[in-house]
Amino acid sequence: MKTCSMCHKQIEKPDDNFSSGHGIDIEGNIFCYPCCAIKDKATMRKNGSITLYLTKDKDGTWSLTNFPASLSFKPTVIRGRHNWGIKRYDCWFIFEGFIWWGVKYGDNSDVAYCKKTKQKSRYSLSGSFIERC
Repeated sequence: MKTCSMCHKQIEKPDDNFSSGHGIDIEGNIFCYPCCAIKDKATMRKNGSITLYLTKDKDGTWSLTNFPASLSFKPTVIRGRHNWGIKRYDCWFIFEGFIWWGVKYGDNSDVAYCKKTKQKSRYSLSGSFIERC
């Protein structure tokens, strides 16, 4: 059984026969899913950017998550077009009082490249509505 490098708890493998139950950073440190969310938030604070996954549920609800979905946002999403002739999805969400913007290209991948904007949110909650200024 593996141990999380951050919280030092034992990591149990899920029963889904698909996932490992942990994440590994570039230095080979192992992290449980809750600690993956903590590390991703720290990356967002430090770098002002992060790669997340933009998905649409069967009921039409959009979600923006890290790989294990231990960090999740409910973004506002607008579908547009890219000059390559593919769909483009722009999304906005709130993290720690600032509006963040993300973009996903096409329908063959869920990868969304997200960046912090200079605009502060008028809302304290991480809701899905962002007032346009």
